[in-house]
Amino acid sequence: MTDPLYVSRLRLNWKQQAAPAGVTHNLNPLMYVTGPPGAGKTAIVEGLSLALTGTVPAGYLGRKEPTSSPNLLWRSKPKEASTLWSEATLSDGRVIRWEQKRHNSRPTRTIDGQKITPNNPLPVVVLTVDEVRANIVGRLPKTAEKWLAGRLHIGVPEVMAKLKEGYKTKDGLIKPSEATVAALTALCESPTITTPALLLEKTIKLANEARNQADAAGQVEEALEHAVELVTDEELATATQKVAEAEAAHREALAGARAVNELQGLATNLTEATTQLRALPEVPPRATLQLHSAQATLTALQTTAAAYPGNHLCPTCREAVGVEALERRRESLVEFIARAAPSVQALSQRETLLARIERLRSHASRLREQLGDAVFAAVRQGVWEDESAAAGVAASVARADLNELQIKRVGAAGPTLAAEQRAKAETRRETLRAAAQHVEKAQSALVDKALSEFVTGARKLYPTNSFGKPVITMRPNIVLGVERDGRPGAPSGCQEEALLLSLAGSLAQMETKVLNGAAGGPDSPLSLLVFGDVGMDSETTHDLLTLFTAWTGGQLLVPTTAEVPQGEVPEEWGQIRLTAATP
Repeated sequence: MTDPLYVSRLRLNWKQQAAPAGVTHNLNPLMYVTGPPGAGKTAIVEGLSLALTGTVPAGYLGRKEPTSSPNLLWRSKPKEASTLWSEATLSDGRVIRWEQKRHNSRPTRTIDGQKITPNNPLPVVVLTVDEVRANIVGRLPKTAEKWLAGRLHIGVPEVMAKLKEGYKTKDGLIKPSEATVAALTALCESPTITTPALLLEKTIKLANEARNQADAAGQVEEALEHAVELVTDEELATATQKVAEAEAAHREALAGARAVNELQGLATNLTEATTQLRALPEVPPRATLQLHSAQATLTALQTTAAAYPGNHLCPTCREAVGVEALERRRESLVEFIARAAPSVQALSQRETLLARIERLRSHASRLREQLGDAVFAAVRQGVWEDESAAAGVAASVARADLNELQIKRVGAAGPTLAAEQRAKAETRRETLRAAAQHVEKAQSALVDKALSEFVTGARKLYPTNSFGKPVITMRPNIVLGVERDGRPGAPSGCQEEALLLSLAGSLAQMETKVLNGAAGGPDSPLSLLVFGDVGMDSETTHDLLTLFTAWTGGQLLVPTTAEVPQGEVPEEWGQIRLTAATP
């Protein structure tokens, strides 16, 4: 079996103001790190976390949660360094490097030069004993179980898989109905359902909504049963006929109003055209013939002169009149055309206006036939009244009467429809209630199994020699104790830290199985446990190091200000002694 992975060397310039080129720490599976406050213990922990996960643990710059914000991380760059980096060499020779090149650039993580991405992940579990302490000691069981479920990735897919597989109860193997599974599957398609808690909350909410819908439908059903008014087919037919007649009258009134408006517009246009005609001067018809003849003669003279310069023959009379006479003829024709043009233009305008007047009168005649003599006479006398608005009101009233009868007709079927809606809502409510119960039980089954493995693993990791037997229970209350001489009791300070470390190790082992499917092997995930400085003195620290020389729960890092003499640290433990704070 391949030995578990661990970080064998750490190089970093993270928080190394005095060494911008970086420092190197050689590491063992068990590491004891000591030094005064500010000496760099936290920098080692944060550097490891950056390389392995891309984040620094909670507590950095006062943050309550782990952070990967480039702007915040950049504050730990040495002033004389151009980049910020941390590099971890694994026990199998692979090198993981985290690096940030600018204050606002996203850091990169690589393993042997290949970028770590979702398609090329690095299975790593980094867990601090302080995190276990904060989420288990003094917490309610449900709160602790929720945290464990999150750490162990007991999410919506796992719960749904358990539901389809079935879960065991005192009554045997339970499997939800197909309708329940279908309802939950539809809910899981929503991108907002990211955790079992949200799935449960949404299911309960929808069940309550279905209950309200059933209650409302029941009230409608009861109310309609006492308010039904029957409507006959004959009444509906009569009302429908009235609507058709009223709408036809409305259309006819609208058409008449449009025709009258158009006729009034024609009258205005006809008056305008007649006035323009009277304003034009009288022009004899022969003036147009004279103008056309003069224009044709002038064109012939100009064409001949251009084709035959010096020609003395007239192209119209064929006589030799001389060049000068031809020029005089051209000049006289130009003068005549200029004098006659306005008269001819006026004649053209007269003809255009006469044609327009004829078209207007023809159109008015057709409108008169459409309206009839009585309406035409009323329009001419100015006493015509537009009845389209009144016809529209009558049509609206007829439609409203028909709608009322139709509503009453539908209302007769209302109680039946309301009863159907109530039944559907009640069925949906029961399905969703059952779904919520199944989600709770399936998740509980997964958590029960996880808790059993969690506690069993912690008991195996706890050193039971002269330190007593661990007492660990998670339900109905969280109890951490030690049994000695057959008597359970509260743990001492060192015993409590040993219990917490055992719990952290057990949890880390479970997480590695989740990440990789099984522990061990060349692709075994790396687990790093950090035992926080909880104010232990040198003696307690020495006892703790001695107790965990055979630790197998992952790489263990114990940073503390408590200094154990170098010769008294068990040989299984590697040591880093930081003697002074960074300037």
